[in-house]
Amino acid sequence: MLVLKGVGVSDGIACAPLRDLSGECPPPAAGEADPAQELAAFERALAVASGQIDELVGRAGREMGEDAAEILSLQQLLISSPDVVDRTRELIAGGSGAVEAVLKVGRDQCREFQSLPDPYMQVRGQDVVDVTRRIANIIRGHGPLRLDAPAILCADDLMLSDLLEGGREMLRGIVLRRGTALSHLCLLVRAMGLPMVVKAELPRGGLDGRTAILDGGEGVCVIDPDARRMADFERERSRLQGEQDELRSLVGTRSVTRAGREIRVEANVSVVEDIELALSRGADGVGLFRSEFLYLGRDAPPSEEEQFSCYRKVAVLMDDRPVTIRTFDLGGDKRPEFQGIEPPDTSMLGIRGLRYALRHPDLLRAQLRALLRAAVFGNLSVMLPMVTSLAEIAEVRALIERCRVELEAAGVECRVPRLGVTVETPACALEAAAFAREVDFLSVGTNDLTQYTLAINRQHPGLSYLYDPHHPAVLGLLGQVAAAARGAGIECSICGELAADPALTDTFIEQGFTALSVAPSEILRLRRRVVDSCSGGPRDA
Repeated sequence: MLVLKGVGVSDGIACAPLRDLSGECPPPAAGEADPAQELAAFERALAVASGQIDELVGRAGREMGEDAAEILSLQQLLISSPDVVDRTRELIAGGSGAVEAVLKVGRDQCREFQSLPDPYMQVRGQDVVDVTRRIANIIRGHGPLRLDAPAILCADDLMLSDLLEGGREMLRGIVLRRGTALSHLCLLVRAMGLPMVVKAELPRGGLDGRTAILDGGEGVCVIDPDARRMADFERERSRLQGEQDELRSLVGTRSVTRAGREIRVEANVSVVEDIELALSRGADGVGLFRSEFLYLGRDAPPSEEEQFSCYRKVAVLMDDRPVTIRTFDLGGDKRPEFQGIEPPDTSMLGIRGLRYALRHPDLLRAQLRALLRAAVFGNLSVMLPMVTSLAEIAEVRALIERCRVELEAAGVECRVPRLGVTVETPACALEAAAFAREVDFLSVGTNDLTQYTLAINRQHPGLSYLYDPHHPAVLGLLGQVAAAARGAGIECSICGELAADPALTDTFIEQGFTALSVAPSEILRLRRRVVDSCSGGPRDA
């Protein structure tokens, strides 16, 4: 038995054979290269890799959520970057083999990123390595990682794309020699509910196929566990299974506190396929449907008919439960690939959200027409992202009215849905009372509200110690938003990650929020906290 210590970065416990990836992707073989043949091989692999990444962006949104798709969308930019493509072509022209050239470019670019003083930019180096490794593997004829049996992956490091292509249903955990708690991979493994340990003292060689117990909470990997360790594992697994069984008993029950206050526990989803999972967990509604994943990873925007079919299906599946669809939140690091549309800047303070939509009114008009048509089939609401002024609300309402008139004139049945805003800028939060008089509901996006309030990029690993959603300024704005909604007699929810924070459930109820929307996997845990709460809501309610 071998007990290895590391740093636990994602809680959970698993037992499975190890799949050792440390020796994969060997260095290219040396030898004479025909520049023309090598260049042709590179160009073919570049086209294949670009298509794979486009497909992965869509799959990431469906299977792993918004953050995963945002991360992978950055690779769409990198794979067409002159720093990658042109430099590789130069090396091939100079006599290097295609594999040798593209891997060298990846290493060089990674070093350049890692030499920058900004830790966030340093992380970008790993994305370059991921892209160039993909191209090199295609040239070699190597397929992506595949798991056809339960396994714990062990390696020096892993890329986000490995999770999407490796048969995640068979993945039981991850243990790495390197890695950090702030990596994109780690953040998403936590969201998947899998154990993960980094900086583990794994031996080189001889690991593949050996049974291991991985404890992400304790940061321990036990290889070839003895009978006592296996017995401990079985007891812990039984305890966790009992917790899950108890939570499943809450499906179909109401989320009412001991003081009698009902709080809707809703789901955040990205695609229609998530709806069935949300319903299986007893979701009271959909608090956030991220419609931008209909737009990413494709060379043309979705048509009105395609969107109508999607939104109608969501409304019908949820029956009379409320469904809130956010208009496409593109821009920033969610870059569309449509022909004829100028790519937006990648700044999180730039052209994104509603700002982007209003700059492309034909796109927004098609979506709004689809939403008005789908509203006939269920309890549908529309939510606008990244709002800072009342003038933006007025512009959207005017466009909605224009869509209604057009549809009715054409004899198409439609209904104007409720309109709300995602409160994710300090401007919107501070003016919540004014916004509450102009819309039908407010929903707080705590991820962006936190980063904008604290002036911290939430994906910046060097500033994680300052990114504090519990900061008094953030909680103060949340209370102000809830009070403004209550004063206007409208509903107010939280749809950001903070809604799942067990330390704040009572606080949100006491502030007066009427709904909390979380990932489907968190619905039953949140419902348990709500029904165990003694809060009766705000004292002035």
